[in-house]
Amino acid sequence: MGPGPRPCVLLRDTGGNVVYVCNPTTRWWTHLPPCSGEPRRRAFLVFDPAVSPHYKVLLAPKEPEENDDDEDDARRFMEWPPSPWTWQEFSSATGRWEMKVFVREGEATGTVGDLLFQSVRYGGIEPRWGYAAYWQGQLYVHCRGEYVSRCVMK
Repeated sequence: MGPGPRPCVLLRDTGGNVVYVCNPTTRWWTHLPPCSGEPRRRAFLVFDPAVSPHYKVLLAPKEPEENDDDEDDARRFMEWPPSPWTWQEFSSATGRWEMKVFVREGEATGTVGDLLFQSVRYGGIEPRWGYAAYWQGQLYVHCRGEYVSRCVMK
C-alpha cells in the first residue's frame, strides 16, 4: 500500500474494528489492516503534508472502566495517565502496526480511581478524549476536557 494522496479524515466502523483513512476532496480512501487488541479505542490521525505524504494512526489503549467486581482493587490507586503508556501505531510508510511506548513528562494528573469517579460525575456524557497532537516525537493528549498530558516516545 503506497502513501496515496495526503489524508485528512479518519473514520471507523460502528464496531470500532475497521479503520479508514480518507480524503473526501480527492475521493481517495483506504482501510487499514487489522490491529490486535481491544476494539473501540480512540484513534488519532497524525500527518504533516508539508513534510511527507505519509501518515500515522495512533490507537489509544483502552481506558479503565468501572467494574462492580473490583471496588477495592489496587488499580484504583495507580497513577493516571500511566507511565510508560503503550499505544499502537500504524505507519503508511511501512504498512504495519507497531507498539509505541510513551513516557509521561511531569506528574500524574490523578489516579485510576479519580478517572472512574469523573465518569460517574459526568454521567458518561463528557468526552474522555478531546484532541491530540503528535509533534517532534511528543504526544499531547487532551483528556476529559480537563487536562493535557504530554508524553515522549521512549
